[in-house]
Amino acid sequence: MNIARIDTAVEEFTLRATFYCALIEHALELSHEQFYHDAISRLSWLSSAALQLPDGVPCSEEMSDEAYHQPTQAQEMLRGLRAELPWELADALLDIYVDVKEGLLILHGDSECAYENAVWHWKFTFETHWGNHLYDVLPRLWQLAQPSYSL
Repeated sequence: MNIARIDTAVEEFTLRATFYCALIEHALELSHEQFYHDAISRLSWLSSAALQLPDGVPCSEEMSDEAYHQPTQAQEMLRGLRAELPWELADALLDIYVDVKEGLLILHGDSECAYENAVWHWKFTFETHWGNHLYDVLPRLWQLAQPSYSL
């Protein structure tokens, strides 16, 4: 994969990650129906971009701790989502959010290695954690998004 294609893949993933995180951050402002449809769309979009992320290794500079200082915000969002959505769905959506948001925080940090570390973080956590959640929640979201028909 050439450098221009790698940069495009990372830019595309960054954009999609930002849109997914915004959805979760504003989930409680949406109707359930709108949330389910938007979540399906954004997760599918995020998945296709994650599959295009380049392989890599984290830069030799130690990754900053600043990306991992968001538990309070994440816990508050989880409480709100659990009140509105099935518990296991809210938990999985927030796990995806935390991993993706951490990469965004790393990318926008002041480290000289921010780009390499963020890309590595996203690819690694997609393959080992949040990718599993993503593919588990899509069928459940699809079921919830369907109107109930009475025959």
